[in-house]
Amino acid sequence: MSTSEPVKNPFDLLVEQIRQVVAEEVQKAVKGSEDDRLLTVEEVCQVLNVTAQWVYHNGKKLPFARKVGGNLRFSSNDLQRWIAAQRLKASKERS
Repeated sequence: MSTSEPVKNPFDLLVEQIRQVVAEEVQKAVKGSEDDRLLTVEEVCQVLNVTAQWVYHNGKKLPFARKVGGNLRFSSNDLQRWIAAQRLKASKERS
């Protein structure tokens, strides 16, 4: 009798690879949130080149907006992701 480990089927190998990729992505996301900073309305206005009125009017629709102690704040990392998604969306619409 052999005491070596049994040969894994391809499905089990695939599941292990998926678990590894998911674990790496979760680690990146957690690390990314540590580096995140909350922006003020004025800072978001500068980044998006819009008015404060526009930011307050659209705040509930913006996925990167957060209420912190009654103040409106914005995740810097999520803002950058949103901008990238908007650019991608616009380029697809032009195609």
